[in-house]
Amino acid sequence: RRADDPVAYDTIDAMSGDPSDATQWNRLAAAKILGGKTWDAGGGWPDESIFVSVAAYRDPECAKTVARAYQRAAHPDRIFFGIFQQANASRDVDCVLGLADLIDCPGHNACGRVRRDQIRIHRVPYEKTLGPTIARHLSETLYRDETYVMSFDSHTNYAKGWDSIVVDVFKRIDNPRAIITTYPASYSATRTSEKWQGGG
Repeated sequence: RRADDPVAYDTIDAMSGDPSDATQWNRLAAAKILGGKTWDAGGGWPDESIFVSVAAYRDPECAKTVARAYQRAAHPDRIFFGIFQQANASRDVDCVLGLADLIDCPGHNACGRVRRDQIRIHRVPYEKTLGPTIARHLSETLYRDETYVMSFDSHTNYAKGWDSIVVDVFKRIDNPRAIITTYPASYSATRTSEKWQGGG
């Protein structure tokens, strides 16, 4: 499905909504393994922050990724982006400035995040890039002591409550040095802009 097709989001929510049968089963299984420790179903630890590191190379989906992350987070106030953007400033969509064409303020969860230092960005001309490894490292230099660190592609889709889901998974591992990794499902990007209104 297209990235801006609402049905695609409904399908994701059906598979990973909170709570789903699979999520409940996983929590019960984890509670057995961890000796009865349970997930904080009441709030999903909203006081614990998440730093999202993004290295973007001429990606037209980057602003959409930022908009989706905030719109679909259970606790958008805890999400902090560090973006290293490699682009042609005159031709490519900017990861932050591109939000203006996607969201309506006030009302969207991404509104005002740059002013609150929740979206930090460093821009370089794409001709001067030194490759993806260095770009990822440089995006991580925008980290400011958030509780958790995640690294996403600049073209990422999210389930509703994704932030609570990943914190839940990490806490069930019960190892402060754990690293969670996955290869996310693909989706088809479009050249048309998404307009985010209401609940997104």
